[in-house]
Amino acid sequence: MKQVHRRPGIHIVLLLSVGVTLLCAQVNWESIGPGGGSDLHFLAVDPTNADIIYTAGDIEGIFKSTDGGASWVSINDNLAQSHYGADAYWVNDIVINPVNHESVYIATSVGLFQSLTAGGNWELLYPTVIEDEEDPRVVGTVAIDPADDQVIYTGLGNSAVGSWADFEPFSNDLDFSGVFKSTNGGVSWTECPVGFPSGTAVHSIVIHPNSPSYVILASTNGIFRSTNAGDTWMAANTDLPHTNAYQMIGVLDGSTFHLYLSLKTLGTIGDSTSFSGGLYHSTDFGENWTDITGNLPTYDSYEGIFYDYWKFDVNPLDPAIILTGPTRGSGFEAPGIYKTTNGGSTWTMVHTAFTSGWLDPDWFWERYIYGIKFAPTDTSRITTCLDQVDQSNDGGMTWSQKYTYAQNSAWHGEGLELMNTEVVAFDPDDPDIMYVGYDDMGLFRSDDGGYSYYRLDSHQDPTIGNLTDIDAVKDIQIDPVNGEAYISRYQGSQGGLNQDFSSGGIVFSNDHGNTQTDITGSLPRGRSDLVLDGQSGSPGNRTLYTAIYHHGVYKSTNSGGSWDPINTGLGTNTAYAWEIAIDPNDSQTLYLGLNSMGAEIPGLYKSSDGGAGWNLLTTFPAGDVLTVYIDGNSTVYAAISDNFDWNYTGGLYRSNDDGASWELILPHSRVIDVQRHPTDEDILLVAGQPWYRAGGDGGRLYLSTDNGTTWDIISAGMGHTFFNFARFNSHNPDQILAGTAGGGLWRGSLLPTNTVPSETAVPASIILEQNYPNPFNPTTTISYHLPEPGFVTLAIYRLDGTLVKSLIAGWQDKGSFSARWNGTDNAGKKVSSAVYLYRLETPNHQLVRKLILLK
Repeated sequence: MKQVHRRPGIHIVLLLSVGVTLLCAQVNWESIGPGGGSDLHFLAVDPTNADIIYTAGDIEGIFKSTDGGASWVSINDNLAQSHYGADAYWVNDIVINPVNHESVYIATSVGLFQSLTAGGNWELLYPTVIEDEEDPRVVGTVAIDPADDQVIYTGLGNSAVGSWADFEPFSNDLDFSGVFKSTNGGVSWTECPVGFPSGTAVHSIVIHPNSPSYVILASTNGIFRSTNAGDTWMAANTDLPHTNAYQMIGVLDGSTFHLYLSLKTLGTIGDSTSFSGGLYHSTDFGENWTDITGNLPTYDSYEGIFYDYWKFDVNPLDPAIILTGPTRGSGFEAPGIYKTTNGGSTWTMVHTAFTSGWLDPDWFWERYIYGIKFAPTDTSRITTCLDQVDQSNDGGMTWSQKYTYAQNSAWHGEGLELMNTEVVAFDPDDPDIMYVGYDDMGLFRSDDGGYSYYRLDSHQDPTIGNLTDIDAVKDIQIDPVNGEAYISRYQGSQGGLNQDFSSGGIVFSNDHGNTQTDITGSLPRGRSDLVLDGQSGSPGNRTLYTAIYHHGVYKSTNSGGSWDPINTGLGTNTAYAWEIAIDPNDSQTLYLGLNSMGAEIPGLYKSSDGGAGWNLLTTFPAGDVLTVYIDGNSTVYAAISDNFDWNYTGGLYRSNDDGASWELILPHSRVIDVQRHPTDEDILLVAGQPWYRAGGDGGRLYLSTDNGTTWDIISAGMGHTFFNFARFNSHNPDQILAGTAGGGLWRGSLLPTNTVPSETAVPASIILEQNYPNPFNPTTTISYHLPEPGFVTLAIYRLDGTLVKSLIAGWQDKGSFSARWNGTDNAGKKVSSAVYLYRLETPNHQLVRKLILLK
């Protein structure tokens, strides 16, 4: 585990008795935006109510509709408030209990979860505990015995080559594979001896409805079946061209149990005859398989790609009726949804997989499906998903979209907010105009205060001047006089990281984003952090600064007409330029944060002459700088992490003396944004990311009303907490806009607040006692009181924010509890005499106290 080392000159705030003092902890949040816009992979429809639909994707978590798709609600609930990491949002399967339809299961990239309240809240079933990054298991699928719902099978899935194409789950579970069985509803599990190779990904498990001892599965290493409830297994791949299998569905028709199977397509590019894959059928429980790919298109000569039919569905009332469509690709020659009414002998295209909404085919040109489902009680209703949800109520003849609706020429979302939201900005004069920048989906504007949105890009991944591969918006800087917009564009967060941030540039708009002009000029291409000097110059003649990763800092004094490098003093650290900020009271004062991707170099520089020269702030701790912010009092805030890509430690620091000394004000390992309230100097807003490491700091929005002495968590109730930013609305400062990486944009309003003296009083809702004894050697007891059940963490930290020991991480009922600390770290090693912090965190609160180990 890497450490963030304390350096001379850092003055650490001990956060004595940091109690939660706000009365506005329960902010009412609403999800807003145009709807849609990111991958949905799975669908499930209630067996007895066609209007109840579930859908889930790779970064969004799970959504539910109870009105046939007319509206949607994020039901991630406690998953979003947990410490499971962002992989909890990656859903690999949705299964509704065939016995009790209020019981719903989701297989995720951290484990298997069950809801007994139709998605109201989720309980971890497998593994039995997730406390740190060694615990998660990528679960590929789950099956429930229809005769006894206490019998559950779950199969693990990892990033085995060829299993998911570019859907691969994050590879945090490479060492685990297998099938596990529970006979007590998930209380305990036993591994089934399937016998397939290590690293096998299990995608489907089917239980025979009349003979539940018969179990069969599809995996990346073939079909395996058991006739004795999982005690022994045998391969069942007769007549299959290869063994990279994906989806399997079983349908009982009278006395015949039909199995349908999809194989991933394998073939040689350029040789259309080499297609190997498609759809298969068995009526003898997998002993023999028949190819039913029939006349489905198999090779796209224009794109040079093979059609892949991973996802399909079978009419539960008539298994001869099957629907499928290409599941991976791009601009297919014959895209769409195909239907057979004779068991696969012949197929007919019934839909082109596109409807309307702002994701129209002129803008979003990827034509395939990720999921398709019949409604069991009304098989004329068919639902599909891609980056949106489409639906047919006449067996596939006509379709309508179910994610947005037109508001004049703009778009209002139906709650299915899926996008990675990068930035928000406000017009200086009109309180109804705001801009939203999305990852992958570009630039949008709202003219009615966030109710509806105009799509401002001409199509996905637009070409603007000489700029290409810029489908994401990073920064939007608005001229404070006339509202002209300067916008940095790039590949996006994940796409940019994957391609080492090799594309990007700066564009300009003087018509509210309707047109965008490339002003990148001589700038190198890459991720550009952009700031505008609104104090000097005039509209059309502004000073701009940009920090371009791998290339350094550049300055324009003529609104982007020309650019000059300003890297004197940075030396070899020029390539790490990441975040730049300008003092609103002194346009010559700049701060630059570096990102060395875990090299732990000193990471914060200051310029007092408009960037002509840079000086390293040696009193600031080493690490990757995630954000830099300067408030109206010239107070500087900077957040660091030990490693941008895989963080363990870090925190938010503040300097009141122009960077000469620093104090830690919030020990969160991934603070991504901070802002002071525009009219109340005592109120601070902070966004902390969860990242992908289970057991780490959770995604949280923090609010302080006493200038950072105490903090309240205000993100309870939000269905997605992978935050990218949190901003006060400049026209309505009591309104907060928070952008998430997969849950779209959220809006909340602050309620009236009061404060309580932190040394003498504690909030009635939750109590963290002073440890006893204190000082101590060798053990001490920490007591706390919870007014309601919830996910609780209690941990010991050094004063620089480094995690020392995790004491509690799990669900607890309301009541009084205690934990003991014996002065050891997570590795079991004795720690030295020092002052430490201990932090109690629940979904709504964070409390911190100090303790002293004295040997």
